[in-house]
Amino acid sequence: MSRSSATEAATETHAAWLAAHRAELLELVRELVSLPSENRPPRGEEGPCQLRVAAYLSSLGLTVDEFAPDEVPGATGHPAWWPGREYAGRPNVAARLRGRGGGRSLIFSGHVDVVPALGEGAHGYWDGEVEDGRLYGRGSLDMKGGVACYLHALRCLVECGAPLAGDIVVETTVDEEFGGANGTLACRLRGYNADGAVLPEPTGLAVCHATRGGIQYRLHARGEKGGMDFGGGAPPSPLHTLARTAVALADAEPARAAPIYQYLLHSGDELPWGTGEGTPASGVLEFWAEILPGTSRETLEAELRAIVEPAAVGGVRIEWEQRTRFLPAVDQDPYTPIVSAMRAALGDARAEPRVAPFASDAFMFSEHSPTPVVVCGPGGDNPHAPDEYVLVDDLHALSTAYVRLALDWCGAL
Repeated sequence: MSRSSATEAATETHAAWLAAHRAELLELVRELVSLPSENRPPRGEEGPCQLRVAAYLSSLGLTVDEFAPDEVPGATGHPAWWPGREYAGRPNVAARLRGRGGGRSLIFSGHVDVVPALGEGAHGYWDGEVEDGRLYGRGSLDMKGGVACYLHALRCLVECGAPLAGDIVVETTVDEEFGGANGTLACRLRGYNADGAVLPEPTGLAVCHATRGGIQYRLHARGEKGGMDFGGGAPPSPLHTLARTAVALADAEPARAAPIYQYLLHSGDELPWGTGEGTPASGVLEFWAEILPGTSRETLEAELRAIVEPAAVGGVRIEWEQRTRFLPAVDQDPYTPIVSAMRAALGDARAEPRVAPFASDAFMFSEHSPTPVVVCGPGGDNPHAPDEYVLVDDLHALSTAYVRLALDWCGAL
């Protein structure tokens, strides 16, 4: 049998398995969603979800490696370690499907932590409801749907007995949200590196060779309490400065290549009606600013200070509090082999590789490991918000593409 004929036969075998087990992929996503794994820095609740992933990998006959990020030698002293996080009961999980040797190796990596479930929508956060081709729930899109796709793909490869030449590593990490990524760093330092890696962050099946970066700041405006002179003689308050700052950031955003998201504006004090104490002496504004590849942290911070500092009035001073690590933008050759292989696995002649419209932990691969990374995950909407959902059809399409990628990349035939 020729190589092309053998490749076609293997693809048909795996496609038949994926079609027969499609409902089980959906159930796996629902099960992962049903396990709340909220990240509330400095702690998180990923433990039960990680135990389920470990059990899944163990059921495939793989040896499972569970380890806390801060227990990996060299992790806490690494320049990229973000301090102040706690990891009791929050293990990373990894396993390796060994090939026979001689092929390229591949990593599938994804985080299981989710942002807290705040606000109310039409669908429950942990129910995994399926309606009109959408699976709803916290983390369904960001990113338990994508994680389930590569776990399901791995099961397909194991049960179909694919004779892979290169190794496949699958890992699920903790503490990616809120500028975390210590979990991803710890996997690199533990020795899980390869010839290519895939992150299933939600891209709508677009293949991304690069990502945005960003940083989050909280601005504290401090001054004196203003008087209650209703004749207009009271001095500007710290909230006046923050209001001007919010407007300045909003006015600057349209000219930027990446957005600025403002989250929080408050004084933290009760209104002083009738007390004679005047307006509050402090206030807070929080925002997240993104960058495209090619922009350094120094350039971003100089830009932000040039926007913010002129907004201070009346002797009010602005203090900057860094709320997340700086996440560098990832900038790789759009035709690096793993990117091209992912496009081929999707049958993707539709579009050129693009920059993912978000920051992620992909930089831990590009800056702190020898492993080139491609970002490609399912589509959906409302990440980090009520009624988050992932598209059901994308889950099947993505798991199919991951199987094809593994067969091709790891030299199965």
